[in-house]
Amino acid sequence: MGSQKVVNTINSAVNSNEQSENAIKNFKVYPNPTQNKIYVTFNLQQDEQINVTLNDISGGEILILNKSLNKGFYKTALDLNENNLQPGIYFLKLSTSREIKSIKFVKL
Repeated sequence: MGSQKVVNTINSAVNSNEQSENAIKNFKVYPNPTQNKIYVTFNLQQDEQINVTLNDISGGEILILNKSLNKGFYKTALDLNENNLQPGIYFLKLSTSREIKSIKFVKL
């Protein structure tokens, strides 16, 4: 798998006064940088409605997915060629009602 470097993870709590655990743990995108495909892994601490958004560097939305997922570990692949992504910097964001996490990655 080579270097599985995750760059610039940004975490922000939606409800800062909530004392419970993070909704999303171990959110990773690899390989980074990549050419054709990224793998996305994360762990949900409870059943959640999750939103996945792929944005370009200017904030334009390229892909939006909304899913109801059960508690557990998830790993999925995203084919960047299917979405006609040009080389550049992108952000993959996972959000629930309690938390937002975003990772920057580079497509070569």
